[in-house]
Amino acid sequence: MRKYLATLAPEITLKSDKTRRSFVRQLVKNLEAAFASHEIQATITNEWSRLVVESDSPEISEHVRFIFGIKKFCEVFEHRYHSLVEIQETLQKRFSRMLE
Repeated sequence: MRKYLATLAPEITLKSDKTRRSFVRQLVKNLEAAFASHEIQATITNEWSRLVVESDSPEISEHVRFIFGIKKFCEVFEHRYHSLVEIQETLQKRFSRMLE
């Protein structure tokens, strides 16, 4: 299952708590409707300043960019580290081609 983070647009983050909750609920409904219309299975979790979306669908990013209220939508890769050296090694493997 792929994991994505959707950061909320400033228009939502600046609202009062009550209004923000209402806007985020509507945003989640809009995302669910967009995914359903393209037969995409996804789980959406609200983490206050962002939404976590989990899905196996590789084309999910294409449908999110048209939803008002989403500032950024990026795939994330979770890792567990025990040292800074592990972090450095992982980053070098992952991004070495970009740094050449």
